[in-house]
Amino acid sequence: MKKLIYTAAISAALIVTPFSAITGGNESVVEAAYVNPFTDVKETNSHAHSIVSLYNEGIVTGVTRTTYQPGKEATRGDAALYLANALGLNSVAVKNPGFQDVPTTSKYYQAVAALKEADIVGGYGTESRPNATLTRA
Repeated sequence: MKKLIYTAAISAALIVTPFSAITGGNESVVEAAYVNPFTDVKETNSHAHSIVSLYNEGIVTGVTRTTYQPGKEATRGDAALYLANALGLNSVAVKNPGFQDVPTTSKYYQAVAALKEADIVGGYGTESRPNATLTRA
């Protein structure tokens, strides 16, 4: 049940967030909040507004400060970061989930640990497989 609620919450966040800037009603605020730091996400990209909106909401990050690489496959670690950010999970004082492939020095550690602590992810025994690409299954 908990996973169903979180799944619904993240789905709603991913659907509603791109429209939040549009429906704010104050165009000057929308323009100020819509900052595109990515040189590879052009306005002509069909997903540009969603990518930049999610970036501005603090949900997604780029591969570097100035590149997003929209054609690159996302990994389980990337998804963990996005989910933890979207759900606003406390990822600072988290219990070590014990995944051998997610050391405390990993950029995914805090997000994976927070999701595991919230019982949203379970991993594969002693592994989280943060570098595995996502599938729709």
